[in-house]
Amino acid sequence: MVEPLALLVDRLQTPIGELLIVADRAGNLRTIDWTDHEARMRRLLDRSYGKAGYTIEAARDPGGLTGAMRAYFKGDIAVIDKLPSRPPARLSRPACGRRCARSAAARRSATPSWRSASASPRRCAPRASPTARTRSASSCPAIA
Repeated sequence: MVEPLALLVDRLQTPIGELLIVADRAGNLRTIDWTDHEARMRRLLDRSYGKAGYTIEAARDPGGLTGAMRAYFKGDIAVIDKLPSRPPARLSRPACGRRCARSAAARRSATPSWRSASASPRRCAPRASPTARTRSASSCPAIA
């Protein structure tokens, strides 16, 4: 059995609300969101790592990320470019350029599901129908 990814979370009061900063033990930024959207953030973590694939514990300034975000809100906008980050291993870059979650069947096989993106344009490509603008900009499962 694979050990769950240990994530550390810190909270930062900003002029526009409370920010949640989530990092791994190596100090890589894994996700960042507002406390108003914590439930959504958890759903996205579940989608990316699996419900049992990670643990979250409170920590003070994991990897120096809270301090960096504090500096950002004080005016040092260049600090954003220096934040270490690491995307989830379960996400991959499809041919269309969008980041899409791999299907369960693709995770079990060695062939990524996005390899057939050209054969199945609805998988990740924007919809071509004129009503697509009213429904959704994309049918990409990572965006939906």
